Amino acid sequence: MAKATATAFMQVRRGPQSWDYLHVFLGFALAIEGEIIQMFELGLPWNLLIYVTIGVLTWYLFRHDA
Repeated sequence: MAKATATAFMQVRRGPQSWDYLHVFLGFALAIEGEIIQMFELGLPWNLLIYVTIGVLTWYLFRHDA
């Protein structure tokens, strides 16, 4: 029997306007995360540490060179 093989390659290129929208959404996401972390009423070093950690993770997910 013959074995069927197929390959596909797809690449999406975004224009500069769509990157501007992604930066706006990143700002909204960071603001919402900051408000949620503030609701937990942790002490100063903990809430700042958690916000920086979650902010870096969010930035990593939104970066456009991935």
